[in-house]
Amino acid sequence: MEINIHRNLGLLIISISTLVIMVGCTPTTTSQSPQQPIEVISVIELDNATPHPGGPTIEITLKNIIKESIISLNVTLEELGDRNFDFDFDVTSSNPLAPNKRISSERRLIGGGWGGGVPYSLAINGTMESGEVFAFTWEPSD
Repeated sequence: MEINIHRNLGLLIISISTLVIMVGCTPTTTSQSPQQPIEVISVIELDNATPHPGGPTIEITLKNIIKESIISLNVTLEELGDRNFDFDFDVTSSNPLAPNKRISSERRLIGGGWGGGVPYSLAINGTMESGEVFAFTWEPSD
């Protein structure tokens, strides 16, 4: 009986210690990262049936998913290595991207390798109508 009490007491001490460690590692305040204002709808090769010797034409489609217009938008497709391609979406204060609207831009990637598993990401940054700026990197999930 005394052995059972000591064993249970040992388990209780281990359990309390584990709980104290877990509580100590848990933040006391939580903050969610702000929602990114842009959703990447698609990044596709337009003329893959008839390859162009200069390189493929890529279309990027984005959507404003916040309740505020976006007044500047810069998007760079970054391939593995030092190959970067800027896409012009023509978003300005006089031509804003309204909430819940989509916008597309096409560009021929002269000398760019596309497809065949070449990793890439999109560096997206801009300014909202309120003056708040945003910047993030998007990578395809597959």
